[in-house]
Amino acid sequence: SFPSPTPPHLPPRIPTAMGATLGAEAGRCTGWRKPLSGESPEGQGFGTDSEPLTFLKMDGDAINVDCSQVTTLAEARAKVAESLGKLPQCVRLISDVNSSMQDSDLLPTSGTITVVIDAEVAAIAELLGPWYARYQGHGNEKIKLEFDGTTTCVRAVKVTGDPNVPAGQWTWRTLAPLQKQTKVQGKQQIRRDIYNPWGYREVEVQVELQSDDLIYLHGGISVDTFHRGDPLK
Repeated sequence: SFPSPTPPHLPPRIPTAMGATLGAEAGRCTGWRKPLSGESPEGQGFGTDSEPLTFLKMDGDAINVDCSQVTTLAEARAKVAESLGKLPQCVRLISDVNSSMQDSDLLPTSGTITVVIDAEVAAIAELLGPWYARYQGHGNEKIKLEFDGTTTCVRAVKVTGDPNVPAGQWTWRTLAPLQKQTKVQGKQQIRRDIYNPWGYREVEVQVELQSDDLIYLHGGISVDTFHRGDPLK
């Protein structure tokens, strides 16, 4: 005989253990995910109402995370990261068989998920924010260093800008995560004709994080040295 499905008023729990490495915050959460379109709440054992996941840090403090609309690990990772005060790129999810889980995977209805704070990515995250550089013919310009989309690569977006590459455009980006005192491949965006909105092109550069306060652009055009902070301070 086949086991009876879990009654709808008793949705399956998702025990989630959060492991700590390299001084990372950690804890444990339980809860259940929202049923997907086409899934039967009764047949799959989902409750008709979802509850927020409850996270318990190592010190015992509880963190409430509303996952009532969560169906994928990408969404869960973002919720976990937000609750820990981290960016999603800093959080890695490891399955109960010790394999890295992909953002496109479904949030499981049971089992154990280990959440690890990636120390190297977290160190990069500490560098994000205001930087500045002196551009030839334009003087000091403010930029904002940020993660490039959902990747762990970074891009430098102009805050003040100039006629060639105005504010809001990226000035350079890396093709690999930054590493201290290591050159990584990147691209610089330039434009010669300021009247041509389609005149942007990319040139190859190497980006080196020489210290937490200094980035050097090898092969950069019109600029090469970026300083952390605000040029007016």
